[in-house]
Amino acid sequence: MTILPTGELYLTPLQYDALYARKPLPGISLDIPVWDSADPSPTVVRWHDAGLITGQVLDAGCGTGSNAVWLAQHNYQVTGFDAAPHALDIARTRANDDLPVRFTIADAIDLKLPTAYNTVIDSALYHCLTIEQRQVYIRELHRVCRTDARLLMTCVSEALPTTLPGPFRITRDELYATLPPAGWAITDITPGVISVAFTLDLLRTVCAAINLPEPSGDEVAFSGGFAQFPAWEVVAERQN
Repeated sequence: MTILPTGELYLTPLQYDALYARKPLPGISLDIPVWDSADPSPTVVRWHDAGLITGQVLDAGCGTGSNAVWLAQHNYQVTGFDAAPHALDIARTRANDDLPVRFTIADAIDLKLPTAYNTVIDSALYHCLTIEQRQVYIRELHRVCRTDARLLMTCVSEALPTTLPGPFRITRDELYATLPPAGWAITDITPGVISVAFTLDLLRTVCAAINLPEPSGDEVAFSGGFAQFPAWEVVAERQN
């Protein structure tokens, strides 16, 4: 695990897999994937309700499958990919054999997938990658999508204080610098939130372990005991 001075954490696929296997990371008191939830993302539900999800769906960085399974229950044909085998094991146990969903191991920057998808859901993968990886990943999504595809993405924004642990902070300018050159026309960017299973006590424990200042609790909002990290909700259309 790499800890940057800005409080940004970069984990390798093996480290993500260790968290899904409930193995604590060395030097940090964190043995759960704090971004994981058994429920679908409220943002994904809103996108569904707004009619933005159509056709064959690719759930990028699907984790334990909560979004993919929920979408399949709503009659979408869904493929979920992740680099963490333990996450996919959990996802497969959530999906019964009757659901139109499959899960596969894949590298986000080298997608061995067919050109088949009308909608991509990225619910917190983009911000886990370095800037160089993000640029390749967005091009890879363009390559495996059909000509009329839509990208729906949620990522942590630069509004998350640098005194708190989190993934790479993504700016609006960076989204515009990365998506359009890779063939995605951004049609909407809206401020939102990502719920993270950080209680204030756990947040303080993690900050102490990685030498960040002790948070007072005012740096981020909490709802139902969960930290609400500021995020961007992005809608983009594939261009030829």
